[in-house]
Amino acid sequence: MTLKVYAGISLRSEQGVRFGTLLRIHAALMGIQTDGVFRVGDQVEFQLDLVGFDAIVQGLGEVERVDHRHDELNRYLVRIRKMRRADQALLQEWYEQLAGGVEPSLRDPDGGARALDSQVTSQLPSDLGLPHPPGFDGAPPAGAGSARAAVRDVLLAASGQPADLEGLAGGAAEGEPEVTWEPGATPPAITLRYRTESALRRDWSRTLRHGMVLVRVPGAAPALDLRVQVRIEGPPRLAECCTGRVALVHARGIGIILEIDPVKLAPPA
Repeated sequence: MTLKVYAGISLRSEQGVRFGTLLRIHAALMGIQTDGVFRVGDQVEFQLDLVGFDAIVQGLGEVERVDHRHDELNRYLVRIRKMRRADQALLQEWYEQLAGGVEPSLRDPDGGARALDSQVTSQLPSDLGLPHPPGFDGAPPAGAGSARAAVRDVLLAASGQPADLEGLAGGAAEGEPEVTWEPGATPPAITLRYRTESALRRDWSRTLRHGMVLVRVPGAAPALDLRVQVRIEGPPRLAECCTGRVALVHARGIGIILEIDPVKLAPPA
């Protein structure tokens, strides 16, 4: 049974880290949409956000089919090759709950078809042997211990603490940028205002330096691949405008790829 899903996923290869969305899954095959450029046979280390479980699983996959699209996000069929046993069981439970037509939750398991097949081995080494991508400047953030943990930080930067989504249009939780979302504008527009330099530095280390921003927006999430106008403001003198593309949608926010040199968003040294 092929399930259509919308879950955030990150892909790490020799080219670096790319972010995207899992669109469907069946028998260890994942249909993924991303701005990354891969070839048939490429190995990718993935981290998948299990929406509803508040958990991330990881594994090693191989690109089996490519669909490169001009001016659109590329699509790939990736076969899962290796996963840790615990991650495999968690993914299986998540899949079965979705197949059973219930909202995924660790508190309410349900039966269903198998997400994985016998071609997926259960053992996974702690280091998959892929080189650390240049995007992490050769060193993970303090305390993270690995580039893998840094990817987790990027994916969860905007959803690490619960927040009142309805209150973000006019204000922001502590440490969060103030978000103004105008879905009816042409093109749709979003403004992020950082109230403190420390908050700006936090998001720079997590997301902005990768040319991406993860934010919560009130109301319904925009469609994947939607082009938006982005304005980012912060102390002492940051005021930059650029276009962006919605590349990630998950339960607690959206990820936008920014079409701007990330250096322009860096806080002062």
